[in-house]
This record gives sequence, structure tokens and C-alpha cells, in this order.
Amino acid sequence: MIPITVILDTDGQVLANGQRSWAGHYVREILGHAGIPFEEKYRPVLAEDLPERSVVLVPWSMALEQSEIDVLKAFVSAGGALIALGGTSGLDTVLGAEEQWELPETYLTALHNGHPVTRDLQSSLHCFEGRRIKATSGGVIARAAGAGDAIVESRHEEGWTLTFGPDLIFSILAIQQGFEIAPAIGPTRIDAVKGMVLDLDRDRVEVPDEPGNLAFLEPVADELRALIIRSVFCGLRHVKQQIPILWYWPDNAPSVAHMSHDSDGVDLEKARSLLDLTREVDVQTTWCTMQGHYDRAFFDDIVAHGSEIALHYDAQTFLITADERKPGVSHLKWGYEELKAQRDALARECGQPLLTNKNHNLRWEGRLAFFKWCEQLGIAVEQSRGPNTPYSNGFPFGGCHPWFPMDDESEDRPFIDVLEIPLTVQDLNRRCSVHLGRHLADQTIRHYGIAHFLFHPNHTSDDDVRGGLRDIVGYLKDKGIPWMTAAAINQWERRRREVKFDCQDGEWHVRSNEDLNHATILVGPTDDGVTERYGYRFNVGVVDLEAGKGMAIAE
Repeated sequence: MIPITVILDTDGQVLANGQRSWAGHYVREILGHAGIPFEEKYRPVLAEDLPERSVVLVPWSMALEQSEIDVLKAFVSAGGALIALGGTSGLDTVLGAEEQWELPETYLTALHNGHPVTRDLQSSLHCFEGRRIKATSGGVIARAAGAGDAIVESRHEEGWTLTFGPDLIFSILAIQQGFEIAPAIGPTRIDAVKGMVLDLDRDRVEVPDEPGNLAFLEPVADELRALIIRSVFCGLRHVKQQIPILWYWPDNAPSVAHMSHDSDGVDLEKARSLLDLTREVDVQTTWCTMQGHYDRAFFDDIVAHGSEIALHYDAQTFLITADERKPGVSHLKWGYEELKAQRDALARECGQPLLTNKNHNLRWEGRLAFFKWCEQLGIAVEQSRGPNTPYSNGFPFGGCHPWFPMDDESEDRPFIDVLEIPLTVQDLNRRCSVHLGRHLADQTIRHYGIAHFLFHPNHTSDDDVRGGLRDIVGYLKDKGIPWMTAAAINQWERRRREVKFDCQDGEWHVRSNEDLNHATILVGPTDDGVTERYGYRFNVGVVDLEAGKGMAIAE
């Protein structure tokens, strides 16, 4: 049996405001994207569902029955590892911590930054929801601002436990998906950052060597992900188990890079110059394009280079009134029908299927409706979650990893079949310095995500911006980071999500539904591993997985 079990509850969780949420089910996305094999078990918790010498994860504070508490207590007593997120779920005596009251919002501070779970984390660790906890017999490894203890580690007889008061999974989902954005009234510029839940004062920090320049330098949501992933690895070490993990990227690359272009400015000559520049630096890119901006010959040249044609949905361009100093009402509408019309028109112009979209000016309304429109239209990738002004440079939505949205307000807990690739920064040497661009690239590598740089054709006529593009491509290539189009990232991520691990009689096997060449399988954690990921060492194998064929995994 797979030695990681996640306990789920169809009833969801009750938030501090009394509303019900199903955000905790997003644990599937977090572990699934991380390539970690796990089993799901819905309540009630039964002894036969919990393998010996394994790790059990309770993803939010649940109202467990006494019989379930007894089962989990016996599991830990016999040597199991138990990780409780968002509170104790009534397991106070097992966890060495007691649950007190609701915890709507807080920031974590590691007390022991050498601990394998909290080591080297640098962000504000901004959290939402959960429970305030207090250590009893356990040891405190992190505190919550204004709310006492936050992470408590404990031993219970032969077993090991780790308790988080803050609700990490709810926090990750909230940071990524943001608040609801009200519809525009008049010629108001609204971008995705209007729905940002992170704090401009607490979650931005000063850029090194650029006094007074603040940015979202740390991917908060990715660091919260790291806490969960590291906790699982820590639990595996305590129960002396090793597992295979499907690493994020091909050929054991720590990260990947992505470049997109938006067709603002409607200048074909400048666009051709930018395409020549991408040929010079030898990267394939994603061209987000409005209808009517380019001709068929140019589209054919993009495809011939191995680059991708994508949609640049425009619900932001304004007509100019008689008084040319003031914009009038937008002649383009925010809505499904307008999105479909623009997608259809561009597809006819370029003669290519369109898989990717980025909204002009990163325009956004509502919360999740736009993702659902994309899903209906077969747009597989979305790219509008990122900075549109220098004050929001970096990771305003908390991360550099691709993710699938989830309707956390629906009892059905549906995932939306659209992959979000967050944007990192725009137009180096215009909207930010190359120095900051390099720093953000380093942060992306440190968190194993996607360094996504946007360069507009209309700005790359500037020698400084062209220099910024050359610089960041060379910088990441020198670090061994491959460049991929959005379409390539989408294909890779979706194929790897179909890979399944199975363990029978202690022997692991892997099977893929589709060919997945250059797949990286890590085995560990182990002291003698050859590569380090999330603070633990693993052995590495790079393999070509064939569709429908299983493969045994050697330790």
C-alpha cells in the first residue's frame, strides 16, 4: 500500500465567519502537482485504512468522532506519523497541543529555522483561517503573530506528530485565486491585482541594492506549499519509508523559464524584429495576440520557429471621445460571448488552434467565472495572474508554480480544467531592472517553479529592453534552465498528472497513460541521495515512460 493517506470529509469546513468552505480538498492539487503518491480516505476513519509505518495527513480541522480519535491515537502509538493542518481535530492528547479558537489571519515566524520543515523559508508566511493552538507536551517550532503557537512537533509513544494551527491549504487557494473583483463602472482600468489578498505593506520587501523599491520578492503560497511537502517528507523519515516522486520538470531541471509577448501597439515591423531576437537567443515563446494585429505570413513565421500563437483577450481598450484627453466607454465587452468572438476571429486569422490566453492589461472581473469561460472554449492555459504595474512586481498571487483553480464555494468541489501559469514581471529595463529580473529568476529556481517574463514587441524596439531580454535568457541558460512555451508546459503538466505509482509487496511501479520522455523520478528521502529537493536528499532516475506500459522502480 502507498504509505501516505489523506483524510477527507465531504462536509467541508466551517470558517471563522461561519461560512462553509471546501478549500481543504485542494490538498489533491498540492500533492498531485508535487508528484507525491497518496491515498484518499473519506471519513469515518477506520483502522484498516491506515497502513502501519505510514504518514497520515488531516488537511483541516475536522470534528472527528471519538472512535476516529481512538483509531488515530492507536496509529500514532504504534509508530505512525500524523500531520494535522489548520488545528488539532480533537486529537489534542496525541498531538501535544490544544486547539483554542478561530484564527482568521496571521503571519508565521519560525523559531528554529534549522528544522527541516521550516529551514530557509524567507517569505512573510501570510496565512488565513485555521485555529489558534497552544503547545502542551509538544515543542514549538513556529509562532503566529498575535496568536501564540503555530507549529508544534511532538512524540506520542512510538509515533511522531506535527500540528499546524493556520490552515495552509485554504491560505494557498485564497492567495492564488484572490478576492471577487466588482464589475467596472465607466472607463475604469481593472486588472487581476485588484483581487489580490496579499498585503502591499507586509508581503512586499525591499529589492536588494535598490533602496525604496518594494516588490513581492518571495512566493508566499509556494512557501506554504513547501511547508506541507516538507512535512510529508519529514514524516516519511520518521517512519523510515521511501517513496518515488515524479519531479516537476524534464531531465531533473530545478525549474523552467517561459517568455510571452502581448501584441499591444499593433506594429508588425516591431513584432518581426522581436521574432528575430528570439531566434537570435534561440528560445521558443508564446505570442498573445489580439485579432487584426498581424498577418498570416507572420503567424506562419511564428509557428515555423516553434513558437506558439495565443489569444490576448481585450476587454480594456477604450474609444477616444471628441475630447481626446479623456477615454470614452470601452467598445469591447467583458463576457463569454466577446471572449469567444475574439478567440474565433484570431483562430481564423492564424489558422491555428489557440490553447493559451492572457488578458490585455491583465483585465479581470469576478473570481472564477473567467476560468470557467476558458474551460468551455477549450482554452487550456491562462496567464493573467501577475503584476501589471511596478508596485506589484514579483509574485503578487503568491507563486511561480502552475496550478488548476478549484471552486471552493461549491459542495461538489469541482476543479476547473484550465492551467494557470503566473506572470512574474514585464519588460526588463522598462518596468523593472535586470537586477530585479535576475533576483526573481533565482527565487523561481529556489522554489522549482516557472520564471515567466513578458516582453512587448512595442517596447523591444528600445535597446535597453532588448538588452534585458538577452540578459535574462543568457542568465537562465547559464544555470541550465530550459525555456518552454505555454503549450509545451501545458502538455508536460497534463501528461505528468496522468502518471500513477503503485506499491505491491514493497515494490514500486510507475505507469503513464501517455508517452512522457525525460521524466524524472526521485526516490527517497534518503541520506545518500544524489540531489536535494525541499531540504531532503533523493536518488534520481531520468526515464522515458511509454503510454500504457508499467515500469519497476529501483531504489
